[in-house]
Amino acid sequence: MAAFDLAIRVVLAHEGGLADNPNDPGGVTNFGISAKAYPSLGADRIRALTQEEAVAIYKRDWWDGRGYDQIRDQAVATKIFDMSVNMGFTTTVRLVQRALNYLLRKPKEVTADGVMGPETLGAINGLDPELLVLTLRAYHCLRYVELVEGPDLRLETFAKTWLRRAMA
Repeated sequence: MAAFDLAIRVVLAHEGGLADNPNDPGGVTNFGISAKAYPSLGADRIRALTQEEAVAIYKRDWWDGRGYDQIRDQAVATKIFDMSVNMGFTTTVRLVQRALNYLLRKPKEVTADGVMGPETLGAINGLDPELLVLTLRAYHCLRYVELVEGPDLRLETFAKTWLRRAMA
């Protein structure tokens, strides 16, 4: 089963440290923890956040109880976890479910409801992990393209970085 300690390394590498980009709808961000997602912390507290504190937040709020530890393949779990940190859990699970349906085809499709339940976990664990990661990368890219081509022109700033992340 997948391990948080391995997955968090990838997330931290993608998220980096302190960022205060005016084009980022999340506002001031440190290790990927944003003021928008954690308004109770406030921008000053986000700026002072240590890596250890960020890891604890990720474990508590982003890993535990989400089902990643039930995924057999570490690369698959890490990819889904990383997508979730950047795009949100429900959006990510819906993308995962769309990717699963692309690979499974009828009559084995899963419901694209954004819930990481037994049906979705079973499908994830039943597929070739290498093929699934490739497909997740494609759907990850697709989501970023949709965002960059969308109405919020500020997001174009992140296109190259996001696509690199999606392909990792």
